[in-house]
Amino acid sequence: MASLYLRIRRSDAQAQHYLLEKQEVVLGRDQGCDVVVPCIHVSRRHARIIRVDDRFYVEDMGTPCGTRIHSQGVGNRLRGRTLLQDQDEIWFADYVVVQFWE
Repeated sequence: MASLYLRIRRSDAQAQHYLLEKQEVVLGRDQGCDVVVPCIHVSRRHARIIRVDDRFYVEDMGTPCGTRIHSQGVGNRLRGRTLLQDQDEIWFADYVVVQFWE
């Protein structure tokens, strides 16, 4: 079963683990999200993980700060749906990293 590990940099909070059991998992600051990210630099509905057959994709939901894969670098900002690979790191702003495990 694929899963996510959420870490907030510069925070004492422990990493949180989430199993990807639904076809679509929304991540964001809003309490109605599947994965709540308590950080002011994250949009209310920031990104989503979508399962298509046996593959998982990440998609930014039109946020001002963007979503990146693998680093904080500006050149890695997502454009559309992006296939996730085992141990990929998904960055929201410079403070939040979500690691994907397959």
